[in-house]
Amino acid sequence: MHVIQGGAGGGGSYPGHDLDAEAAVIACAFIRMEVPPIVRDLPPASFYAERHQRIWKTTLDLDREGEVISPASVASRLRVEGRLDQVGGSGYLIDVMNAAPVIEDRALQGYADTVRRWAAIRVGWREAQRVSALAQAPNASATEIADALVSAGERVRSGVTRAEIPSPSRILETMAVGAVRLRTMVPTLDAKTRGGIPAEKLVVLQGSPGAGKTGLAMQLALTAIAQGFAVAVLAADEEDSGLVVRMAQMMGFARDELEGADYVATRAAAADRMRALPLSVVDADRYDATVESVSAALVTMRGPRPSVLVVDSVQTARAHGTDDAEGPRLRVDAVLRALKRETKRHGHLTIALSEVSRGRYRSRVKGDRVAALAGGKESGGIEYGCGVLLDLSSVPDETGLVDVEIAKNRLGPKDLTFRLRQDFARCSFVEVDRPADADVDDGAPTRRGPAIEDDARAVVEAMLGCTGPIAGVRGLRALVHARGLRISHARLDAVVAHLGVAEGEGALGRILSSGSYHRPAWTLRRASADASN
Repeated sequence: MHVIQGGAGGGGSYPGHDLDAEAAVIACAFIRMEVPPIVRDLPPASFYAERHQRIWKTTLDLDREGEVISPASVASRLRVEGRLDQVGGSGYLIDVMNAAPVIEDRALQGYADTVRRWAAIRVGWREAQRVSALAQAPNASATEIADALVSAGERVRSGVTRAEIPSPSRILETMAVGAVRLRTMVPTLDAKTRGGIPAEKLVVLQGSPGAGKTGLAMQLALTAIAQGFAVAVLAADEEDSGLVVRMAQMMGFARDELEGADYVATRAAAADRMRALPLSVVDADRYDATVESVSAALVTMRGPRPSVLVVDSVQTARAHGTDDAEGPRLRVDAVLRALKRETKRHGHLTIALSEVSRGRYRSRVKGDRVAALAGGKESGGIEYGCGVLLDLSSVPDETGLVDVEIAKNRLGPKDLTFRLRQDFARCSFVEVDRPADADVDDGAPTRRGPAIEDDARAVVEAMLGCTGPIAGVRGLRALVHARGLRISHARLDAVVAHLGVAEGEGALGRILSSGSYHRPAWTLRRASADASN
């Protein structure tokens, strides 16, 4: 056997390989005139000899095309590509076949395992050299070394290292093979992404609370399943049960029947419908799940299917590095790095949800708001990390209408807005026409429409009429609900912004800072004065 053990130590010597095992795998395909199923997943990069890599890649290509595998057919394809001489000519291909005995499946499996084992050893050696060099660098931090160790372990498992840098032609070949797209069924979005969003892209849906991010993400998840994708959802914000109920609504089940007193039959029917779906919804708190763990589970679940990873949300999800992050901004940046890494490494189409800063929705006047591209809450990394950024905002004074701005788009044009209408019963969205004058700001920046004034006055009156303590945001929402005010959470945030008191400022500010404040002493005259202007 031509086994080269390689040198020990750090002198730059290269780890071993087994050329006879590599040749036996190739010869078996020649003898059987097809690639045996047990080695069809053996990547060319697992072979040490470069000519074996080229021969095996050509063999796999011919097998996928349904061609007969033989030294002649492989030589013919390599001759067309101008690479026959690089592998030793037709004579070497014939020698490989003649030198090998008839190989049974058990022996072939052993040869393939040998090739894989040596490939893993070589990868491990390269990664050890890289981490060792980083550890010896004078400015290397403990976090950088830890990240490098984690990445090294993952590369060893996947058999990929930085030393195996593909050529531009190989990149184009990979793009041609793997250009699977998700048709979102939203006409404008599909048109502006050249027919749908392709795999290996990170899409961020951002917007204020109640703007429809979660509903749209769940709709895209079911759309993906209908098109042959496997889907995993990391529920780090809304509970997993809430997300499943949303999807059940989209499948035609009424929410009242799913959550009502007589829920048993409806839930059983919904469970039967969902059981066969390639879908996993993982509650981050219940299972201590991270971006990486859910991504790995999705790889196992998907099999040969393309995959979609949904993360709700970048502000609440955990990933490698989040526990050590100093502050929310660095924490979100760590999540985004993990999303980009998992998207590229495993070929997922990743859909991540993000809240926006108050500056993005505190005013009805577009000119007063922070730009969508810079509106991500606690993050500057969103605008740089994603391939497509969709910013959702509720249309003022219109129930169920959502404007979606394509704030970033590496697949086509950006800075355009389309409109969706939400069907609350089915928790789904459909595109509708958007008026040409929808972007025109009406009124001076300091003016608001009468609806926000009415809501502001009603909230203040409810607070002044409260005899007990109001504890934080939840307490204010509970008070609004108890008084029967039809004001959503997003609308209540807008009311608070309109009244001009941010968290930590004034009496209402003390309430919103999660304290307990009894009968706030600020006056109704302020809201009344604003309303009269």
